[in-house]
Amino acid sequence: MSLFHIIILFLIIIKTFALVLSSKNLKKFSIDIDRREHRLYFIYPLIKYILTKSGLSQRLYKMDKVSSAGKALIVSNKTLDWGILYWCKRISLIYVIIYITLIISFLSLFQGKSQDALINDRYITRPSFGEGIKEVELKASVKPREELGKDKEDTEKIYEEDVTLSIEERNYKEGEIERFLDEAAKSIEIYLLGDNKSKDEIVGKLNFYSVVPGTSVLVDWRIDNLDIISRNGVINNEQLGPKGIDTKVTAILSYQGREKEFPITLHIMAKEFTKEEKIHNVLNEELAKAHEHNKEDPLLELPTTIGEYQIKWNEPKNEGIHIKLLGLGLITAIFVWIYQDKDIDKRMKDRRKEMLLDYPELISKFNLLINAGMTVKQAWTKITDDYKRRLEETSAPKRYAYEEMIFTKHELELGVSEIIAYESFGRRTGLTPYMKFSTLIAQNLKKGSKGLSELLGREATEAYEDRKETAKRLGEEAGTKLLGPMIMMLIIVFILILVPAFISFGI
Repeated sequence: MSLFHIIILFLIIIKTFALVLSSKNLKKFSIDIDRREHRLYFIYPLIKYILTKSGLSQRLYKMDKVSSAGKALIVSNKTLDWGILYWCKRISLIYVIIYITLIISFLSLFQGKSQDALINDRYITRPSFGEGIKEVELKASVKPREELGKDKEDTEKIYEEDVTLSIEERNYKEGEIERFLDEAAKSIEIYLLGDNKSKDEIVGKLNFYSVVPGTSVLVDWRIDNLDIISRNGVINNEQLGPKGIDTKVTAILSYQGREKEFPITLHIMAKEFTKEEKIHNVLNEELAKAHEHNKEDPLLELPTTIGEYQIKWNEPKNEGIHIKLLGLGLITAIFVWIYQDKDIDKRMKDRRKEMLLDYPELISKFNLLINAGMTVKQAWTKITDDYKRRLEETSAPKRYAYEEMIFTKHELELGVSEIIAYESFGRRTGLTPYMKFSTLIAQNLKKGSKGLSELLGREATEAYEDRKETAKRLGEEAGTKLLGPMIMMLIIVFILILVPAFISFGI
């Protein structure tokens, strides 16, 4: 296990221990939590502790954007508690994402473990009878032999190759297996050439297939010059002269005990190979020899040297998958953090929209009560009491405009001047209609209530006209949002109509 793996495991243990402590200290958390809204409430004591000890709590709680949003959304004096819950909710989600990412990243280390096919770094168990051909993926690391007295740089690996071995079943003694063989067809040469143009211009790999395509005929190949043509068909022509060389391969076709040989003369053209290609060819030739050597042995011995190079075998792993998963988790955490920041903007936008829609109804009620002979304070109290009674009877959702009125009512009960309380109401809402409404009330309290009913009536009429325009605009926006789904439905209808038509016409 590498240092990186140990660090991840250490972080997982620390985070798990912190979660356990946080859950145990939940009773000491002094703020009431709505568990339906705060699903990760059990982490909040931990988050609050971290923020307090790191000194970030005061900076975060006093951010103007969050502080003003808290005052607008909760309509009470407990804005500090709301701010604490807000940041605990955001940071706890990031904490959980990073925690899960660390666990998945750590588990992915084991998913990439090797297949455990190698024995003592050089043997592979052959499949037993009936198990079929077994494919094993290996990685060959080639470097000069250490005993050659090379410099340190020369002992480093100079070539790596991913090798997939197809290991045939272990051969058994006579009488254990019956073999069925067949006589050959004469299409051998076509399939043998592969990508080569003709047998007189062999420059690329030959296709030494084991079964004639389209038949059950088995094919065995005898190569006259293994220095030129390896058993897997690779052409070793880097040392040939410009004229090339002629060589012969013999295809031995067998079926039901009968065999027939077809000699084929090939002209190998000269070609130059890179250093890596030379190593590749020799490595594959040695593997082929090792594959054929002593098939009765249950273990297949892999070559450890080729020429002046030594080979180190190991099985490939899914390297780097844990790092990618960790990076993906961190990116997800960043996007979630940004989304949460936008969520408060959305809530403020919904609040503004809701208050604007409630304004015509609110001012109409207020005007009606004033016309009935009530004072401004009595009308205000009557509206808030009716609202609270409706909430208790119907369990309807809270409305921001009426919650602001309740807050103003509490200020009046505490002895705050009516003028100051109403003006403060308009400033808290932050909306022009409410600011105009509060100013209208405050001015009439200063100058007298004469003409207030007429002004409120005119304001109610304008508010209803504005509400009609708002409803019209929202309807247009809804129609625009439906345009995308309608286009998709149109495309689906076209597909349902046109595809059967094309099929019927054979297009």
